[in-house]
Amino acid sequence: MPRSRVREWTRLCSWPLAALALASLLPQPSAANVLPESALIVHVQPVTGSCATAITNCEDVVDAAPSLGQWEFLLFFQPIYWQQGHEPVTIGHLHSELVWPDSWDLLESEICSGEGELAASAPPYVLEVDWWNCPSLPIDFHAMFLIARLTFSVHEPGRFGFGNWMSSAVEVGCPGTPFLTYPVGCYAEVAQPCEFTHSICGYFPQCGIGFTTEEMILSAPPGGSASGETELWVELCTLTALETLADWLSVEATEIGPYHYRLLVTADASELGVGTYSSWIRASGHYQGRCLPVEFRVADLTPASVLSWGRIKALY
Repeated sequence: MPRSRVREWTRLCSWPLAALALASLLPQPSAANVLPESALIVHVQPVTGSCATAITNCEDVVDAAPSLGQWEFLLFFQPIYWQQGHEPVTIGHLHSELVWPDSWDLLESEICSGEGELAASAPPYVLEVDWWNCPSLPIDFHAMFLIARLTFSVHEPGRFGFGNWMSSAVEVGCPGTPFLTYPVGCYAEVAQPCEFTHSICGYFPQCGIGFTTEEMILSAPPGGSASGETELWVELCTLTALETLADWLSVEATEIGPYHYRLLVTADASELGVGTYSSWIRASGHYQGRCLPVEFRVADLTPASVLSWGRIKALY
């Protein structure tokens, strides 16, 4: 598939190439997922004001909050490689560059284990934590180790996550004999109106979904309808759902090639008044959804009266 024909999709977990070599030595969960060495995973929840949490397994993580407001983010570390072989492992130091939208207000931050601080004066926001007592990490499969808690007042949709692909590093092992691992960074989103990406315990969901147009604009008179066409590509996964997010909008898909679809989009103004309406078409596959925005303009399209030159002169 020519990449130029597909809108770039955002990937949830970014991780270093160094993990690829290690991953080749380990069992693969599926052809669509590559096993990372370790992961930093964010869970989002209503504000509790405490590091006490029942979330200890990555399968219980919630990585999306539905609305704006105050939300609490818990940051966990998962030693995936060591859990595969049930090998005892300890933690000594963490460095991570955190990112969030400028409009979000950080209300509170707390280091839940170890000693450290968050430099929150300017992005990227650097979190440094040390564990001088070299605590053991959980080696049960999918278990996580809680590091920090941050509370925000969220004023616009966005995500809490990490910097570039090597912006986080963790020293596992006791001081003097550390091993440096670069964990994948799995973010959490707030108030995203349509698109989503869900991590699977740090596994990278390799799935590409893209529309061949950035948006669709349709127009119709009151009581009328309008249609348009676009195309959809699905790469490295299966299309599991195609839906619209408004009653006045519908879509029909026709497969025109392997993982390639032609979409007929119809907007119906039979129950709408004059105005401009916005919604999305969402295509979903393998733990993620990608959206095409649709704008529907309902207006009186009656053409203006045609006047003769004599009539015009008579008016003036």
